Amino acid sequence: MEYKKHLSLAAAALLLCTSGAQALECSDSTRTVSAEERKKWGQQGNWAGFGMGTGIFMYHADGSEWDAFRLLSDEVVFEAPEEWHLETANVSSNWRLEANPIEYRQRILGNLVGITTGVGVDWWRFGIDAAYRWQQDTSAVLAQSVGGGEVLRNRVNMGWVRIPLLASVRTAREADKGLHIEAGAVAGYRVFGNLVREFKSGGSVIREASSDLAFNTFQLNARVLVGIRKVSVFAEVPLLPVFTSPSDHFASVGTLGLHVAMH
Repeated sequence: MEYKKHLSLAAAALLLCTSGAQALECSDSTRTVSAEERKKWGQQGNWAGFGMGTGIFMYHADGSEWDAFRLLSDEVVFEAPEEWHLETANVSSNWRLEANPIEYRQRILGNLVGITTGVGVDWWRFGIDAAYRWQQDTSAVLAQSVGGGEVLRNRVNMGWVRIPLLASVRTAREADKGLHIEAGAVAGYRVFGNLVREFKSGGSVIREASSDLAFNTFQLNARVLVGIRKVSVFAEVPLLPVFTSPSDHFASVGTLGLHVAMH
């Protein structure tokens, strides 16, 4: 009788386990994952999402052309050149927004190691001291007078389309779990760059705008992103100067910011 009782219990347990096999694994109650879902996890990186940061201007004090390999040398100054008269310390006028809607991650070692690429857009803005104005076709800055009027806007906007190539490593199979790090290069093409200046004069608001500025058409940055789950901090170091004027090849702009993934 005891043997039959044990046999009946075993049969009931087997029946229960079989009926719920599609949703649960009987041994540890973990969710059964299909091969397609595991593949999708492996294709999710940490490029897609939204980021916000501040522009970090940097230049070589000896006036030589910008060289990112000298980043840690004593010759690098982490601010805009004084003669540019930029408001780099004001986060309301010196910021960068990135939106990266397209992403693909090629798996190399399961879901844990891969290569991430995609497409994103950037919008950079930095302000200029109200007492100065930038000249067209160059980064030269001159003192300005508005005849006692009030300067309302005096800033530069730049927009980029960008494509990354990043080595991707994480500690969890799923992209929104565990720790992660992505590092590599991001190439960009500038789609706009303009100077906007508005001031009051004689009771009227006068607006001046120019897109004929000496910004570099191309962008190439080294990027490192480290985080947990969907939130990351990232830094980008410029490999190219921000201007094309020969006298200004010694300066460029990097970024330090916060990124939230879309997955």
